[in-house]
Amino acid sequence: MIYVSDLMNYLKCPRLCYFRSKFSSKLNEANAVKEIYLSLRKGYDLEWARSRFLELGGDEETFNVAKSKFKFSQDLKELKPIDWEVKLESERYRLRGILDELVDFKGLKPLVLSLRGGKDVRFREKIKIASFCLLLRDRGVEVNEGFVYYCYDGSLRRVGVGGKERYYTLKLVEKVERVKKGFLPEKGKVNCNLCEYKEACESKGSTFFERFGKKFKL
Repeated sequence: MIYVSDLMNYLKCPRLCYFRSKFSSKLNEANAVKEIYLSLRKGYDLEWARSRFLELGGDEETFNVAKSKFKFSQDLKELKPIDWEVKLESERYRLRGILDELVDFKGLKPLVLSLRGGKDVRFREKIKIASFCLLLRDRGVEVNEGFVYYCYDGSLRRVGVGGKERYYTLKLVEKVERVKKGFLPEKGKVNCNLCEYKEACESKGSTFFERFGKKFKL
């Protein structure tokens, strides 16, 4: 089974997906932001969110940074919560994940809601929404859209997906499965200096393409 988070890691950088499949990673701001959102959305306060994050193994400094950036928008009142942290799994699609929130919007079918920090990465978010739509479809719930909530600027964006996004999601599952089996992919176009696996990644050396691709114009 491939996690939805594995797909997101691959889209950010295929090597990040590789290393996170091999090594555990520390809790980061994204984890803290999620605990803040869920606590406030459920009617609890920031201290409850802090307790949740620290019990998971997070640290005070990371939580305080996330808290200073977080914004809770009144637009969220338009969305009626159905459930939070919904565990979904599909043998058919070889995929599993934990949905941040399942919501009701103006009496429509249940829609998915996904959290992000402040950076708008539209393609990656479309694939994330498509992933959860596939997982819900396997439960008999037909849904082709959802919301992305940007926790650092308080904006809420509605995202629709179709067959193209669902198809690409399944292709990503295949790629990540290959990585999980030990294949070392190419680096993504990201700032490697900010990556916790920078040293390990550099020590892996070049892949076949990096060594021979330019020479043979592959």
